[in-house]
Amino acid sequence: MKFRIVDLTHELSSDMPVFPGDSAPEIEALSAHDKDGCQELELRLTTHTGTHIDCPRHLLQGMMSLSSFDVGFFYGKAITIDCSAVKDEIPLGVLQPYHHKLNRIDFILFYTGHDKWWGRKEYFVKFPVLTQEAAGYLTRFRIRGVGFDAVSADRIDSTDLPVHNIILKKNILIIENLTALKNVLDMDFYFSCFPLKIRDGDGSPVRAVAYLKEE
Repeated sequence: MKFRIVDLTHELSSDMPVFPGDSAPEIEALSAHDKDGCQELELRLTTHTGTHIDCPRHLLQGMMSLSSFDVGFFYGKAITIDCSAVKDEIPLGVLQPYHHKLNRIDFILFYTGHDKWWGRKEYFVKFPVLTQEAAGYLTRFRIRGVGFDAVSADRIDSTDLPVHNIILKKNILIIENLTALKNVLDMDFYFSCFPLKIRDGDGSPVRAVAYLKEE
């Protein structure tokens, strides 16, 4: 079986946007071709830089860390739900038409189109988030992860992070800062978000990818 691979990941760079208050990544050259015969970069970044996953350990002490999950957990069947017309909160009513599909998939990705603001101040304001009712509804299904093309699953000024808590308590991953989800709308596909294998990790940058079957 052949697949067409679609990259859903933002590029890592020293000048990329980060969650307010987080440290910007530092990417420096340790060696260069002209004087050392090879290139090697040194990276310094948080576990929640760029396109990344949150695992339960991020907020919940004693819950599963990255190294607790089997590697196969980061790959599975996926759908993308079009929420581009939603301006504030993604309600339960948007999810209910997908009830039968949710019983058969592993990852649910939400396309809001907010990734168009990546690199601009608008990226950090007015992005749609799930209502707590909708987040709770998703946890009824045996899903592995929920993904967003925005900086957070909760409002930027949230302090109690209700959506994060509802989802992570069920050992469901949260993938944030996805991009190009418009390229996988209205289709079934496979999705992967393999993290770095960090001992007791609370999250990790990922190379998020969609695999589309080719006839």
